[in-house]
Amino acid sequence: MELIPYITISRKRIKEKVDWDSLSSSKLWIIDLDAKMGKEMNFKLYSKLDYLDLILDISAKHPDDVFDALTSGAIRVTVSGIIENKKISSIIEATDNAIFTVESLEQYQKIRGLGGSKFFSNIISPPFYDEFYSQNIECDNCYKLVTIEEYNGGRNKETD
Repeated sequence: MELIPYITISRKRIKEKVDWDSLSSSKLWIIDLDAKMGKEMNFKLYSKLDYLDLILDISAKHPDDVFDALTSGAIRVTVSGIIENKKISSIIEATDNAIFTVESLEQYQKIRGLGGSKFFSNIISPPFYDEFYSQNIECDNCYKLVTIEEYNGGRNKETD
């Protein structure tokens, strides 16, 4: 199982101290709190990390934000599970690289019914379906995120 480190961006700065040379993964999960709060995405920081495969956790609420994130080089982007059906359908039709963040089984069922196939949840535990994943894995005094491609039936996640 490949563990993928995460960083948190807040106020246009990375909150964690990161030893970039010791990253054991080519992927990086970026939790962009600025974007999650409706502010502008941190494209300048993303471009500095473009040598990595970026998974942008921005909880996008508009299709344009999803497309901007993917155009900026992200391999995946999180989308809020509480947006209207028309926007969800638009995103699903345009890309397979959206991960829908859900907070309830009802949100999951609604988005799944619209064709969504990748889901992420910090709240639903234990997972009801393979598409649900918990966020953090404890790892030697740190927390790391792993990709969401396949779920191994426990609390850990496997990568592709």
